[in-house]
Amino acid sequence: MFPTSRAPPVIAYLSDDFTRPYPFSPTVVVDVAPVWEAKVAMMHAHASQFYEWLPYNGWMSGEVPEGDGPRRAWPSDWAEALSRRLAYRFRDRLVAAYGLDHGASARFVEAFEASEYGAPLDAQALARLFPFVTGDRS
Repeated sequence: MFPTSRAPPVIAYLSDDFTRPYPFSPTVVVDVAPVWEAKVAMMHAHASQFYEWLPYNGWMSGEVPEGDGPRRAWPSDWAEALSRRLAYRFRDRLVAAYGLDHGASARFVEAFEASEYGAPLDAQALARLFPFVTGDRS
């Protein structure tokens, strides 16, 4: 049994392309290149999500390959394409967070927007949850 939390957790939304009721506005954008292979391994381990639900929901059911190797590459390719779009979309945030050289070349990224339903993702929470992002945290 786990003890209950003494404080509300930070809750964050993943990026999306919705514009209503309002467009996604990231609180933090993170370079995930150092953990990319672990992320792909986790996606591959969730077979029902990444080989059944996601393809069905995204009209890609016929695109899922057979065999362990090709299946593992498929969500990696999908996530890499999404990451590149996020990197382009939020390049200014990456440069502010990581500096010009690193921020301009980052291509494996995730973006998060703090939710009003959890604790605020303020400077203290950002430093605790994302200690590897050292630049502008605004």
